[in-house]
Amino acid sequence: MKLLKFLSMILVAGLLLIGCQTQVSTAIVNVLVPTGAPSVLFVDMIENPGLAIIDVVNGADPVMSELLNPNNAYDMIVAPIVSATKLQMEGKTTYKLIGIVSWGNLVILGPQDLDLNNAKLGVFAPQGVPGVISRHLLEKEGISMEVQAVGTMADAMALYVGGHVDAVLMAYPLAQTLIEKHDAHVLLNLQEVYEKHYGQENYPQAGIYVSKYFYEYHKSRIGVVMNQLTTTHNLNLNTPNRLNNIRGAVKDKLMMDSMEPMSKNYESLGLFPCYSLEKLNELNNFLNLFDLELQSSMIAR
Repeated sequence: MKLLKFLSMILVAGLLLIGCQTQVSTAIVNVLVPTGAPSVLFVDMIENPGLAIIDVVNGADPVMSELLNPNNAYDMIVAPIVSATKLQMEGKTTYKLIGIVSWGNLVILGPQDLDLNNAKLGVFAPQGVPGVISRHLLEKEGISMEVQAVGTMADAMALYVGGHVDAVLMAYPLAQTLIEKHDAHVLLNLQEVYEKHYGQENYPQAGIYVSKYFYEYHKSRIGVVMNQLTTTHNLNLNTPNRLNNIRGAVKDKLMMDSMEPMSKNYESLGLFPCYSLEKLNELNNFLNLFDLELQSSMIAR
């Protein structure tokens, strides 16, 4: 009788273990993504929600709020690497960096023959990555420009169109609008300048962060998400027109009226999903510009 009871306990334990393993392999991932270029990497997950539920928000504020949320309401969050690293170093978030989804795509635009020295430059997000990296690289190039700082890229664009600045810092795809509609030219590609001075092709922008709980209990699903991001990126890169054919509901989810700017400029968006461990040198070289550094405890391995 005791033997039968013991065998029954083993059977029940085995069934529970199988159930747990099934849960790990089929867990639906809740992901928070800001609208913009990185969100385009999630179009296939939005179209086919069996892997993940994607919530898209406008701007960085909702993203940063969720990184601070002690309840870890989302399993994975796409966030600016500089801002998220600051929270990590201050011990304000338990999320860990698992991968990079986007890289720099900044250019300085203006009239074709403009001499940048002593010109007036419109710069958005002066204390963020655009402002800091542009100022740093202009100094590296020995270029002295008067800076007119504004909050958003749209504000910077308005300065240039209104004739209030000689040149303007922009990111794709909006940069293409100025090129096509206002006869602007690329005077300086900041990624090329960065490579010239640092020997690295580009600098990271947005990362994907994973909650402590999800990493511990559903680690296998993280690899599935990362693989899907890579698959979608390759499809978009090889056939960018596919983005123009996505359903209206997906465009609404992404908060985009048209996918034409994304599809037309896909190669210039700076998208390239990869694991953060593969790019530690690139990450820390860039973060050092902001007096930040990734510690091993801040990265999901």
